[in-house]
Amino acid sequence: MHRNAQLSGKVSSPERGIDDLLASVNTGFSCKMCGSCCALDVQITESDLMRIESRFPAQVAKVNRLRERGPEQDGKLYSTLFADASGKVRCIFLEGNRCSVHEAKPLQCRLYPFFPIQINSVQSLVSSSDDLIFAVSLTGKRYVVSVNQDCAGVHTSPPSLDWRDLVLLWEQHEMECEEATR
Repeated sequence: MHRNAQLSGKVSSPERGIDDLLASVNTGFSCKMCGSCCALDVQITESDLMRIESRFPAQVAKVNRLRERGPEQDGKLYSTLFADASGKVRCIFLEGNRCSVHEAKPLQCRLYPFFPIQINSVQSLVSSSDDLIFAVSLTGKRYVVSVNQDCAGVHTSPPSLDWRDLVLLWEQHEMECEEATR
């Protein structure tokens, strides 16, 4: 379900209201290939690693490097961050400002800069206006969609996003993370 709204643009104040962090139906995204998000600590699953291996045999050495370093969070999730030759800490799969595994990139990366949040987690903080996107998954869970307004690719022109697909991708990511931590 979509509710119409217009974003007021990027907000950089640390005192942002939660509504300023949520997406509207006018929130769009076009990757600027700046590589900024590739400096974030992405926790990926074994399923992510297997997807990368099967689609990109040339990246197997990097996948093996992640496995050799071992999982970090809860003993099953792998961080993609490594120091490059210059000492800059970035995603191991970033080459220049391009993702070398873009077509099979980890689920968490495919979602960025959007992250669904179950409405019951934030209901008391969210305004009751008709300004926000509310999506319902196949399992019946209700979500609002947060957006990283600091991402250079976020804009306020009509998006080519299917918010329900984004929520389904999020649920797939959560399921893989739960399986990884068992």
